[in-house]
Amino acid sequence: MIKKAKKIECKEVEGETILFNEKKHEFFILNETGTFIWKKINGKNTEKQISSMLAKKYNKKEEKILADVKEILKKMISMKLIEK
Repeated sequence: MIKKAKKIECKEVEGETILFNEKKHEFFILNETGTFIWKKINGKNTEKQISSMLAKKYNKKEEKILADVKEILKKMISMKLIEK
């Protein structure tokens, strides 16, 4: 399961999300797709479940979406925004 890291503040503005990592004093901006993924990270959804929801939203093949979601989540982990 994937969960949001502690002490990450977020604010949604016009379809994008601004994240602030309090520990590292860094800001991150997520586009519409990143925002969708961020909203689905709740400690219960898996990569596959999030990919499936995203594929349905954009009417795309789940296999392609899964690879993209894994890449985005990998970046979020490296930025200490989420934890597995």
